[in-house]
Amino acid sequence: IGAESCLLLNFSTVLLIVISYLALIQKLQIPRSEFVIYPIIGGLSAATGTIAFFTALEKTPVSIARPIADLCVFITALLGFFLLGETLTIKQYVGVGMAIVAIILLAS
Repeated sequence: IGAESCLLLNFSTVLLIVISYLALIQKLQIPRSEFVIYPIIGGLSAATGTIAFFTALEKTPVSIARPIADLCVFITALLGFFLLGETLTIKQYVGVGMAIVAIILLAS
């Protein structure tokens, strides 16, 4: 499938999540403003990632683009650590390190 199809799928998924969540909020009477933003940010991030990945596939071989795309494990751990203040266990540090080594080995 093309980049446009993936983009449409991502936005459709986010729209479905937002609509479902708004329906749930109406039943539970939860304040809407602070919770609706997360699915929107997630959808925009996923759509941006999909576009970037397909653009990379057009310009580089899959053997290089895919391992770079797999850096999401590392990026997610960094964002959780710095933005959310999460702490990583020794197992998680080892797992992230192994993922980075695997990505480097696959890309070379």
